[in-house]
Amino acid sequence: METIRYCKQIYPSPLGDISIVTSQKTLHGLWFWDQRHKEAKVDELQMVRTPLHEQVFHWLDAYFSGNFLTLDIELAHSGTPFQEAVWAQLREIPLGKTKTYKEIGNQLGCSSSQAIGNAVSRNPFSILVPCHRVIGTNGSLKGYAGGLARKNWLLQHEGYFEKEKICIPSTNIQTVQPVKRP
Repeated sequence: METIRYCKQIYPSPLGDISIVTSQKTLHGLWFWDQRHKEAKVDELQMVRTPLHEQVFHWLDAYFSGNFLTLDIELAHSGTPFQEAVWAQLREIPLGKTKTYKEIGNQLGCSSSQAIGNAVSRNPFSILVPCHRVIGTNGSLKGYAGGLARKNWLLQHEGYFEKEKICIPSTNIQTVQPVKRP
């Protein structure tokens, strides 16, 4: 059996460092350094920069500059069939739009918003597979593995609040400052 060599690089985003894990031709993950479920199912990481890292860095530079490009790269399939189905639904949410956990559940024939939420929280491709675009049925921001302040920032950055009214719990959302590792 061939061993997959995982290569890791850190991207310094305005929202804190993002860990980017690839093999030679496949993206295995894009996580905020402090988010839940970070770097799950990858081990023996080497700090090596690949051409795929360059593509992801370019995409992230454009994204954070307000230029929303598409990124056509191979994503590793690391979830259960249910998780993969949920993540496929996330990829269908257009920029500046949202879906509720319930809407995604209805599309998949699943009545459990909690099951949908659990699958969304394990998305290994933060920002790229836009789990931040999933909100509660009442329009409120609900959990995000990278934190609600980041979710709020990402939705603002993508222009969502200009088009829709959303309920933001004021006690949970603060202005996001660049996060540095302790």
